[in-house]
Amino acid sequence: RYTHWFNKRHDRVGHLFQGRYKAILIDKDAYLSKLIRYIHLNPVRANMVSDPIDYPLSSHAAYTGRVKSPCWLSVDQGLGQFGKTEFAAQAAYLHFMGQTTEEELLEQLRHGTKQGRILGNKDFIKGALKQNKEKVSTEITIEQIVDVVAKVYQVSPMELTSASRARHPAEARAIIALIGMDHCDFSLSDFTHYFNRNMPSMSRLVKDVRTRLTKSQSMHERMEHIKDQITTISEA
Repeated sequence: RYTHWFNKRHDRVGHLFQGRYKAILIDKDAYLSKLIRYIHLNPVRANMVSDPIDYPLSSHAAYTGRVKSPCWLSVDQGLGQFGKTEFAAQAAYLHFMGQTTEEELLEQLRHGTKQGRILGNKDFIKGALKQNKEKVSTEITIEQIVDVVAKVYQVSPMELTSASRARHPAEARAIIALIGMDHCDFSLSDFTHYFNRNMPSMSRLVKDVRTRLTKSQSMHERMEHIKDQITTISEA
């Protein structure tokens, strides 16, 4: 299957689009203008250009009026955050772009959202969740990774969350964390909380197992087997 081929080539697991694309529902009154600035300044932060106007794959030039918006691009809603007339909005937008950016916005986008999908105040989040009561997730969960690894390592999921420091379950915990961090969309802190461990010890364990993976063919093959099983689950 194409998904298996793609995942092997790019060292990924999960369904084809897992972790590639995300959609975040935002409170436009509070965040839209900040997000526009954040996105348009990304090429500058990445040292690709010194001025966002020089980046050809950006809508920044259309927002400034330097170029005409293509038929598939609408800047009206975005510019509407800055002024009532086109000229006033473009002038206010340029002034806004020159102000200090909110570095904490990235942190909010990564960790400060409701399940990483809603960005807004409590009332906005509550209203959004009320409108969308059905929760459908095709993402691989930590529990699914744990189940697969537990079977391969022949340990129980309960043993993995216990206080045991035995080498075998400890290695399984590290493998779970490595797969979740390297191939899915989880952080080390996610697994630190899940396994009731502290960050320093979990970090050392993961680092040790990552090193051993590069030296042990049997561990590498076991890891590939686990990744294949997780990909199969995501396609079911």
